[in-house]
Amino acid sequence: MNINDISYLNITKAMKRDTAEVLENTDDAVFIREKRSGVFFMACDDPDLGMKLLEKHEDMGYHLLVIFDTKLADRAFEKYGFTERLDCWQTAYLGPIPEVSDELRVRVATLDDLDAITANYDLVSAEEVKISVEYGDVLVGFDKEDNMVGFIGEHTDGSGGMLYVFPEHRRKGYGAEFEKHLFIKNITEGFIPFGHVVKDNFASMELQKSMGLTIADKPACWLWKEE
Repeated sequence: MNINDISYLNITKAMKRDTAEVLENTDDAVFIREKRSGVFFMACDDPDLGMKLLEKHEDMGYHLLVIFDTKLADRAFEKYGFTERLDCWQTAYLGPIPEVSDELRVRVATLDDLDAITANYDLVSAEEVKISVEYGDVLVGFDKEDNMVGFIGEHTDGSGGMLYVFPEHRRKGYGAEFEKHLFIKNITEGFIPFGHVVKDNFASMELQKSMGLTIADKPACWLWKEE
């Protein structure tokens, strides 16, 4: 197993930024708990070995588990009583620093921007958004008249996302520009920009391809229990 495969960028980024609690790290499997998000990530091509490692650490309680192998994910879903599953493709930008337009000016979000962000983005909790803002992982953007037009950021697990353009500013190319700025942030910090796209979100997948992103070979299978 090649842990440097782009399928495993969640794991390698956590290790590089020192937010990985490494539970297992061998030639055949890597299993971590990402400390900022609390998400467990398992990279293992052998479902039997993967299950043994999950059983070894199961006292930690897997509230949110990401597995990069569908067969292993099937077995873990059954054993640990997960109620929800979302399979995603992982995308990565491997190109040079992109050129950006002067139509969008971005800055790092502060806690003063938090209300504007959480009022418009509810795909993750307000607390998770706050954590991302506190770590400097959210960007807010403005047009030439200094109107805020939207935002983008990194989730606490390190993946890109949180893209939102206010309705009155859509269809002006801001979405792609926001993505470029997030690419630049990651590249200058020494990371490969990456994100997750739900498998059946074909429109988003086409957008990612049009921007030059590479699709990883292995899916990221998110497993959790609905509370």
